[in-house]
Amino acid sequence: MGTVHGLHRNAKVDPPSGGSDNGGMEARVAKLEDFAQDTRERLARVETTLGHIEKEVSQTKWWLIGTTLTVILTVVATVIGTGIGIQQMTVTTFQAAADQKTKEPPAPATALPPIIINVPQTQPPAK
Repeated sequence: MGTVHGLHRNAKVDPPSGGSDNGGMEARVAKLEDFAQDTRERLARVETTLGHIEKEVSQTKWWLIGTTLTVILTVVATVIGTGIGIQQMTVTTFQAAADQKTKEPPAPATALPPIIINVPQTQPPAK
């Protein structure tokens, strides 16, 4: 018995019997060659398809990275802008409050002479 390498370490097969191919060897080899050619063509199509898929994935990856970066920067800008707006409103409020405390009360308007209304006396009722 002969040893076959590459299958299993201890795999044994019977040696070929006789040397004739019964005339079918050429047909079998031709069939295998056709199969190999067909396999080569399919492999070429698979490689082409994988190349297109790789390109699409790469474009999608960069689109996703760009979108994520845009969203993050928009959120950061919104938070910073809101913080600055709140700070400005707070400062303005404190400045207005301080201005009201330091202002002198308004001077009273010049006093107008009082209005005098003369009401005629009524006569006592007759008895």
